[in-house]
Amino acid sequence: MKIQKQLKNITQSPGVYIFRDKKNKILYIGKAKNLRSRVRSYFINNNDNRPFLPRIVIETAKIETIKVNSEVEAILLEAKLIKKIKPPYNARQKDDKSFIYIFINFSDPVPQVQFIRQKEVLEGRIKQRKRDKLFGPFLSAFEMKKLLNYFRLIIPYRDCRETKFNKYQKLNRGCQWAELDKCPAPCVKESNKIEYRKNVSRLSRLLSGKIESVKKDLLREMKRFSKEKNYEKAAEIRDRIKTLDHIKEMSLITDDLHFVVYTSEVKYPRCMVVEAVDISNISGKYASGSVVAAEYQISNLSRAKSRDIKFLKERYRRFKIKIKDWPDDVAMIREVIKRRFKHPEWKFPDLLVIDGGRGQIKAAVSELKKLKIKLPVVSIAKGPTRRGEELFFSRNFEPKLKSTLKACKRVIKLMRDEAHRFAISYHKILRRKGIIGK
Repeated sequence: MKIQKQLKNITQSPGVYIFRDKKNKILYIGKAKNLRSRVRSYFINNNDNRPFLPRIVIETAKIETIKVNSEVEAILLEAKLIKKIKPPYNARQKDDKSFIYIFINFSDPVPQVQFIRQKEVLEGRIKQRKRDKLFGPFLSAFEMKKLLNYFRLIIPYRDCRETKFNKYQKLNRGCQWAELDKCPAPCVKESNKIEYRKNVSRLSRLLSGKIESVKKDLLREMKRFSKEKNYEKAAEIRDRIKTLDHIKEMSLITDDLHFVVYTSEVKYPRCMVVEAVDISNISGKYASGSVVAAEYQISNLSRAKSRDIKFLKERYRRFKIKIKDWPDDVAMIREVIKRRFKHPEWKFPDLLVIDGGRGQIKAAVSELKKLKIKLPVVSIAKGPTRRGEELFFSRNFEPKLKSTLKACKRVIKLMRDEAHRFAISYHKILRRKGIIGK
């Protein structure tokens, strides 16, 4: 069956999609809050510049989808299948250590739930013993933190390190999480350690995707407490069941903006087009924004000098900022990104450079997300001591390119300086016109 025909039969429910080649080999596994919309985006009007996607589109002969009841189940199922199958286009470079895992150390009498990265396992900081559980790989820290916070309302758990646990054990009282009913305070001497382990086992089953099984457990327990006329405890469990029932309404998936993976087989294009954005103003007045573009040879990227760059003057753009009379660089970056990328007739770059720190890069990524544009973004700002300069990267960054740019900031600096020059030149024109007009 041709791909176009397969696309028509895909449901709009949340779930997991699987791309297979002509030999039925699994190439790629992904998740979506709307399977039809997400899968169609690969094959119809795809503006995604990620280099591995054209190969997936070409090689995919069959699309499978697995419908689930919620985004939570989609995230958990995706992680389970990736771990089991290890599809080639889901495999990151060997030196990439940023996968997210949830670790539960059942070998401890009072199990701790930890949010860890793969590098902690690889570097031996986390030692997994026979009874311990490791869930993942998950690809978004944002999604997993939100998910764990949600599960914590259903099954409170301990996530503190040994130092904190021992401190409150000596004090024989719970911390602020216990006061908020998000931890059952197993550090307190009178606490029921057996009951705590049983609940953490339930959390383990939730993370395995066995949501209905946990719900049945809680229903049985609620009935038992009700029979024993322990109505307070029964009501507490009833409320947790209600929270679990609302799992279908929970929004978690961010349409894979954060999820960009590459294999060692993927080849870069010979040239890469980089665009840089900068803002120029005096206390918010006569504010201007600039977008400049340049073409780099990938092979020369790490040693690029200004004379090696081909600046694409025909792609330069300048914007008179509409925000009036207050110096808000973050809001101005949002405005420039929004206005620049609302022009589909202007070709998109392979990399976007922003002048600024965390606030500016978050603003740029947020606007790109609203426009459904997936593009790696890097920003450059003065370091904490104002000496040297620091780079900030968006989540969808190819590891090898990231390490190259970290080792050699020259490319980013050159682009930033050119954007700054162009922004200032337009700012001066606006200021001159303003002064003459007065």
